[in-house]
Amino acid sequence: MSQEYGPREQYGRTFSDNKILGDNGDNFFDLSLDEQVNISAFSEGCPVREKVKARYIVSGEGLEGARDRYGAVRMARYEVIDAVKDVNPTLYAQLTSPNPISRLICPSGNYIEPVGEHEPVSVSQSHIHNIDPNNTPWGYANPRLFLTITGDSNSRTPESSFKALMLVEVAADPKKSTNPIEFLVNFGELAANSGVDVDQILKVIMSNGYLKEENTHVLFRELLSIIKNHAPKLWNRYTNLTPEDKARLGIAELGTIK
Repeated sequence: MSQEYGPREQYGRTFSDNKILGDNGDNFFDLSLDEQVNISAFSEGCPVREKVKARYIVSGEGLEGARDRYGAVRMARYEVIDAVKDVNPTLYAQLTSPNPISRLICPSGNYIEPVGEHEPVSVSQSHIHNIDPNNTPWGYANPRLFLTITGDSNSRTPESSFKALMLVEVAADPKKSTNPIEFLVNFGELAANSGVDVDQILKVIMSNGYLKEENTHVLFRELLSIIKNHAPKLWNRYTNLTPEDKARLGIAELGTIK
């Protein structure tokens, strides 16, 4: 028997709405840890929340670790967007648009890129048809790249936070970044040039785990094409990694890019 998909509206939120936790007067921290994680995952738009919960339990971080990671990603996304706002209002509007991207469909009505790995219980029915803002390549990667630079709550410092914010502002230069994909590439290349581990950057912006979930091969190939033309440090490392290296690191392998 197949599982039923969750509703689009739940917990006083909309799927993938990126809302701050506890902003609905819902006494968030009085709820059970399982409920807190479910709400966090729903606001993030995570398609595999049960898998995430299991991974954190096995790692020893527990449900509290899963909840805190969802919260850290959400807050980092706000930090990135806020830093872009005054530098590039056009890009800011694109990054904050609530409109989803329709999954590619061919004339026969079949999806060219059907949704990938997901748990029906973790998503709404709309997830089959649309890619919500948090689940775009940039919606996924921007906050995680920001956290790669700043470190987690235990290692983050004022200096690392300042560095990340400065890189965002430089990457958002309207002469260089006219759309979210260009911004993500510029952000990644600047991070690489500032000393951030290139493999960790590629693991975030070319995440194979993300690609398996969202199946956005067309957008990923566009992303990699921009990396090839505008991000020499990232491109050089990507092309010098073997398929086995990429698999080990969790970096997507897309084959030849023209």
